[in-house]
Amino acid sequence: MGLLIALGIAVLAFWGFGAIWFRGLPVLGVLYGILALAAIWGVYSADFRFWIGFALASVVLCIWWIRIEPRLDLNWQEALRHTVTGQIEGDIVRLHNIRDFDWQADGTVNARWYDDDFRLSEIASVDVILSYWDSPRIAHTLVSFGFQDGRYVTFSVEIRKQVGQEFSTIGGFFKEYELAFVAATERDIVRLRTSVRDPREEVYLYPIKTTLEDRIDLFKAYVERANQLAGTPEFYHTITANCTTVVYALVKQFRPDVRFDKSILVSGDLPEMFEKRDMLDWDAPLGDVRARARINARADAVTGAEEFSHKIRE
Repeated sequence: MGLLIALGIAVLAFWGFGAIWFRGLPVLGVLYGILALAAIWGVYSADFRFWIGFALASVVLCIWWIRIEPRLDLNWQEALRHTVTGQIEGDIVRLHNIRDFDWQADGTVNARWYDDDFRLSEIASVDVILSYWDSPRIAHTLVSFGFQDGRYVTFSVEIRKQVGQEFSTIGGFFKEYELAFVAATERDIVRLRTSVRDPREEVYLYPIKTTLEDRIDLFKAYVERANQLAGTPEFYHTITANCTTVVYALVKQFRPDVRFDKSILVSGDLPEMFEKRDMLDWDAPLGDVRARARINARADAVTGAEEFSHKIRE
């Protein structure tokens, strides 16, 4: 029994230390850790004073944690200064704050935001774009909608970083970031990953078999969820509310029959799920799906911004 109690204290201490540390209070985090060690010592010495002290500190910590709420009014990085919203009126969707940045190799950017109208009945394709920056098992997931007139708009579920803030996988467990929906042109959000960032990311484009009804439902789900977040912010979470699990939740709204797969959590393995479930809109034989999907070389070869979406699909 003593071992189980000590283990419970250790787990709570780990969570508490992380919660305090990522709020920018490292000294308090260390003190809480010391108090936890004293409580574990108290388990075996039968000194209940340490238990009581740790319990009271944990109650205060939990109350403080619950009261931390996501915000919309922080000093956001330029690329996340705006999030997408939309108005759906029949067949027409008007998107606000579509990002179309011209990223430069020296780190500067020409920022441009614009609004545009789209016809739901003219959504011609859905592509899943996976971008790998570190581990081959983890990728950032983007979903791009193609229209009959040749336009593409790409949705990305992201952390909304503040000025000077960097991404931390561990921080994503501790209310470190707000959740953001971004809509952008591919020459912005895809080219940023294939050709601008240092080191450059490995990017793959997978065309997905879909019906027009499913394409419309998914596009509307993105818009409605983005509107919800623009009014009521939420925190990003490394597992439960990330760039892939949020998309899966959107799909489940109109396709409850879509089964969960481990690659929803290990997003780098999504190509294997696409192939296993016959989701890829390619002619057979599929061959090496990853080699076929990789677009870095094609993206680097593009000279005109207007040609980007067409060229990466050749």
